Amino acid sequence: MNMMNKIVGLICIAVLSACNNPCQQICLDIRDLAEDCGTPFTNEDINECLSNQGKKNGEEKKSCAQARPVLEDEWTCDNIEVYFD
Repeated sequence: MNMMNKIVGLICIAVLSACNNPCQQICLDIRDLAEDCGTPFTNEDINECLSNQGKKNGEEKKSCAQARPVLEDEWTCDNIEVYFD
C-alpha cells in the first residue's frame, strides 16, 4: 500500500471515530487488541467494520454498549485469532 492510501485511511479512521456509536467503538477496540497481539487489522478491515456497525439500530447499539466492557475485560489474543479465521 502506498503512502497516500495510508494517509487517506488514517484520515477516514479519524473522521469516522469522532462520531462512533458503541458498536463502531467495538471495531476500534478489536483493532487495538489485534495490534497488541501482532495481528494485522488493515485500514480496509476497520473501514468495513465501522461501516457495517454504523448501520445498527437503537436496540443493537444498546447491546453493544453492554457488551463492550466484557470485550475489553475478557477477550485475549486467542479470541482475535478466531475472529480473523
